[in-house]
Amino acid sequence: MANSKFAYVKQLEEERRVLPCCYFAVRIDGGGFKAFTKTHGYTKPNDVRGVHLMNACAKEVMLKFDEIDLAYGHSDEYSFLFRRKTKLWNRRHDKILTNIVSCFAASFPFHWSEFFPEQKLLYVPCFDGRIVLLPTEREAKDYFRWRQVDCHINTQYNECFWNLVMRGGYSHQQAYNTLMTTQKREKNELLFSRFGINYNEVPEIFRRGSILMRGEQSWKGGSKVVSGGGEASPQGEAEMPPQDDAMVSPQDEAEMPPQGEAEMPPQGEAEMPPQDEAEMPPLNEATVPPLDQPISAAAPPRKPNREAKLTLSHENLVSDHFWEKYHRLLGQ
Repeated sequence: MANSKFAYVKQLEEERRVLPCCYFAVRIDGGGFKAFTKTHGYTKPNDVRGVHLMNACAKEVMLKFDEIDLAYGHSDEYSFLFRRKTKLWNRRHDKILTNIVSCFAASFPFHWSEFFPEQKLLYVPCFDGRIVLLPTEREAKDYFRWRQVDCHINTQYNECFWNLVMRGGYSHQQAYNTLMTTQKREKNELLFSRFGINYNEVPEIFRRGSILMRGEQSWKGGSKVVSGGGEASPQGEAEMPPQDDAMVSPQDEAEMPPQGEAEMPPQGEAEMPPQDEAEMPPLNEATVPPLDQPISAAAPPRKPNREAKLTLSHENLVSDHFWEKYHRLLGQ
């Protein structure tokens, strides 16, 4: 960057770093997807084409950023788990978040015609993102358990709602009112008694969501992405997750719980320098390393690793069996 008398304004940029030695997840959510799916003719209650498209976008992210060993997605969201010791871009919060979201969002229209060949993309969707700090293995596991339980709740509700509308002749409001006071068991009974649907036989790709894992041989040696170089299955059981699990939402609430936004705490406002000064001295120079300092000056930028082996699965994340089977996912 040119060193001019105007360079002091760079000190006004807000730069946050993800806490060291912690796992963290980048979660991407679609914006306005209800209208998007309606406009583009998605089938209800579930459209496998849309699921495969989201999985293809997630795969692009994992091929580009080899600091990610595990990803999970359902509906219009996807979460990517970064290694505890990752040094990607000096763990700069905004740099990581914006690159992951933009890579995913750009992949969506890129792969659209592969899964919707007869439907023209009328407009591009929007995605937002957030970083969730996960200090230990327990929080990392519980985070993905939480997302899969949410997938179960949403899928069961949508199965009931759209069968009432499309096969039961209900209006949207009537279907909503019917389900408003129902619990999980009553929803299962409604599906089976009225429409002959056994919820446990709904395809696992809808009930459990999609899990993407990096193959063991693909991540030996770790990532060499440097600052400024932005590049970098078996089926499980059919039963629902145990309802006494600490991460399961209360089943006495009939409606799908609203998804809270993980907002970051407000940042302090930087004070403007006197106008007669040409430059402002670096902030916290004694303790904070330069933001443009590379992790390793000798390490070249990485290109997407197209040879990396990624495994797609639809297993039970709530049980300990998954985490024991794939213990390497949290090993770095």
